[in-house]
Order: sequence, then structure tokens, then C-alpha cells
Amino acid sequence: MARSKRVIEVEAPAEGSFDPTRPLSKNTLLLNQVRHFQRVERELMTEGEAAEYIERVTARLHLRTKTTGGKRTE
Repeated sequence: MARSKRVIEVEAPAEGSFDPTRPLSKNTLLLNQVRHFQRVERELMTEGEAAEYIERVTARLHLRTKTTGGKRTE
């Protein structure tokens, strides 16, 4: 597949604007980008890849629940 010759320049974010601890739900742009990639990923995923994905996500959720004492974090 040929690569597009169009290049979109993106400015660096303002100093201090990125907060790696901020919940994703507070950033609509990033949330929509993640949802878009997840949708594309699902369309290309095999059943085996889906099983591995579910296993990884479940393990991460269990770890989060253990570290937060079962409390939901926002």
C-alpha cells in the first residue's frame, strides 16, 4: 500500500498540559482517539487475539482493584 504524501504538522502541547494521572474520561479528544483505535482493532482481530486481549485487560483490572482496595477510581 502506498503511503500518503500528506503530512500534518502538529504543534507540541503547552508545557504542563499533559497530566499522566488525569482520568481519560476528562479528555474527550484522547478518549475519542482511543475509541477509534479500539473499533479498528476489533475489526481486524481474530478470536485468539480477542481472547488474549480479554485476558490482559482482565488482569489489569484485577490489579487495579487490588491496589485501590476495591474502590472505583475516577
